[in-house]
Amino acid sequence: MDGRWISNRAEQLKQANIDTYLSRRHAEKWMGKNWAWPEVKLYEVDHKQSGMSNDPAKLYAKHSGAVALNIAYLSRPKEIYLYGFDHTGDPRAGEYSEHWYGQYEWRPKRTTFYHMNPWIEDHEIAARQFKAAGIQVFNVSHISKIKVYPKIDFNDVLKRVSTP
Repeated sequence: MDGRWISNRAEQLKQANIDTYLSRRHAEKWMGKNWAWPEVKLYEVDHKQSGMSNDPAKLYAKHSGAVALNIAYLSRPKEIYLYGFDHTGDPRAGEYSEHWYGQYEWRPKRTTFYHMNPWIEDHEIAARQFKAAGIQVFNVSHISKIKVYPKIDFNDVLKRVSTP
């Protein structure tokens, strides 16, 4: 979902042959106007709307994680497990980290996370839509500031998804 993340991993993603989604705006910004990657599914983003869109061509999102959730919502799964939805300024080893998987090496380090609180509010709106659709969402990140989804340990996720 994240144009910068995808552009830095484009070759790996192409070789993995997995579904990849990218906004039209990010495609031009990060991949260039003449990029060629027909397998990428493009969409428009309405950054002013909160919650989940029901239109796969125009998603609601203020951050790449919300786009991922909106795409998952459209497929109406029974369960969704959030990895890396930390939205935190949790200090670890004397540094602040946004994600459990470490900092992006291509961007400057931040010490404040001013943009996280509005994102958390958007999760509250999305959570109501997930519940109405009968979709259970679990947050696997224990450092996450997102409180609307129940936390679950990674080992418990493995037990849930490997049980027939």
